[in-house]
Amino acid sequence: MIKFKGVYILIIILISGCSSFKDVRDNTFYTDKDMEILKSTTEAIGFDYGFDSYVNLNYIISNKYSDAELKKRRGKFLAAVRKYNGSTAVKFLEKICMLRVRTLYRIKRYSSIEYWKKYTYVKKYLYPSLEKYYKLLEEEVFKINPAAKNDFSKRKVELEDIVYEEERLLERKEFLKEFRKRTAKRWQK
Repeated sequence: MIKFKGVYILIIILISGCSSFKDVRDNTFYTDKDMEILKSTTEAIGFDYGFDSYVNLNYIISNKYSDAELKKRRGKFLAAVRKYNGSTAVKFLEKICMLRVRTLYRIKRYSSIEYWKKYTYVKKYLYPSLEKYYKLLEEEVFKINPAAKNDFSKRKVELEDIVYEEERLLERKEFLKEFRKRTAKRWQK
């Protein structure tokens, strides 16, 4: 009986440890303030957000309303965005812009390496909602802070460069990991 209790305790510790690791991993892209803005804006228009470990990508997805209903809920979205000052909203827009660029990069990458399952998944299911959210957010943020529009155009190029460099670094790490795994198998024979 004591052995079983020890096993149960060990399982509980492992499960709680693994789940807490998952939570930390999923939320490394957004700050607490970003999460607050993301939650209020996505709830206002019936969108949802999360992290997909299959493609290692954060996502924003629509799940409740049609485009006609979305137009009706724009007022709630605008109110949610206006709760934050202009610079905070612009920084959040930059974060969503980075997510958009990263998603587009993954679409291009999956196409180039002919990984059609992930390509289709990201392009058909994750990207359209993200693009819709991004365009809506961009429009509302620039209504609040019109002066930021010119600066944001310049900043957008910088953000693309940052994301491309991060993605290339990830690709190199994945390649080296796969190379080491294959080399180790070869030497075991």
